[in-house]
Amino acid sequence: MVGSYHRVDRNPMRTQLVALCLLLGAAGCSESSTPTERPTPPAPPTESPDSPSFEVYRNGRFGYSVKYPTECIPQPESQNGDGRVFLCPNGAELRVWGSWGGLHDNAASAFKAEKASRGNVTYELQKADWFVISGIQDKQVYYEKQFVTENGVSAMQLRYPQSQKGQFDPLTTTISRSLTRTTP
Repeated sequence: MVGSYHRVDRNPMRTQLVALCLLLGAAGCSESSTPTERPTPPAPPTESPDSPSFEVYRNGRFGYSVKYPTECIPQPESQNGDGRVFLCPNGAELRVWGSWGGLHDNAASAFKAEKASRGNVTYELQKADWFVISGIQDKQVYYEKQFVTENGVSAMQLRYPQSQKGQFDPLTTTISRSLTRTTP
């Protein structure tokens, strides 16, 4: 053949050695070979019986979703479809809502107005398109998070008796972090 090149190994011992290595390598892969021991991976963490479980509420009209504890009772969605209230044990209440546009077209402006309208603010955090304020008002802890853009607002607010702070603080973290906008 023109342009074809075939190399002939003139050392038969080398050829046999290569063949033997290939056979031994293949034998090591057969089902009859003894498998090498591998450490057992750790079991995934399990929820303790006291860990709350969550459901997800999705609002298609305003494009947001949020987790809520399954022990909270969802009330009917509002007539205009902007959100829902969840009544929780021990007097707690979760409210979620959305709106198109509004009084403020950015998070900084909305943050300033909300902060001024609240009593005793004990925690605040402001980012480019969202903010959080929390504090005490009428012997209740309130925690509110709002996404604010020129397109609208997506928000959640959790209120619970101050005496239940130890129980609801961990839930607040999960709920707040779960609030997401599903559309711009």
